[in-house]
Amino acid sequence: MKRCPECRRDYYDDTLLYCLDDGNALLEGPSTIDEPATAILHATAPPSEAATRAQIHRTDQTAVLPTGAADRFVSRKNSLIAGVLGILLVTALAVGSYLYYGRGAGKQIESIAVMPFVNESGNADVEYLSDGMAETLINSLSKIANLSVKARSTVFSYKGRQASAKQIGDELGVQAVLLGRLVQRGENIKVNLE
Repeated sequence: MKRCPECRRDYYDDTLLYCLDDGNALLEGPSTIDEPATAILHATAPPSEAATRAQIHRTDQTAVLPTGAADRFVSRKNSLIAGVLGILLVTALAVGSYLYYGRGAGKQIESIAVMPFVNESGNADVEYLSDGMAETLINSLSKIANLSVKARSTVFSYKGRQASAKQIGDELGVQAVLLGRLVQRGENIKVNLE
């Protein structure tokens, strides 16, 4: 039996070292106050018991925590941008390949104007994306040898103006005009190129 010297509470659990009420070190001793008591300074494990080891388990798995609404919006936006940029890259390669190789015996186009893409969804994020796609196409096509691509500042002056492709081609003096439209339906974005 053990006793707290302050509150005089008796404990019959020999594994306790401190009083549960006031935190004082428990004294070993009899249940009466008149008998001498011994303070417990440290606990020793019985010789038959082995020391306790920490069990550390490691795994290659990663915990997946639920995200908030803002995180879902950012990840959806990032995946949307990545998907559209992938489509844009494939489109640029297709247009470039067609212009460079696809005409066969016909004359190769020597100049092109990539017009700012029209955002038909009205979403400001898609507007930013449509401008970025046009700029990326201009940069990608300008790397093709023997192809003159009109500068961004030149073609973006036509943004919001109603003009036919023929009229734009005549005004800019190019052989080809690339027009694009973006339409957002739910989480999907459709890109139309002419």
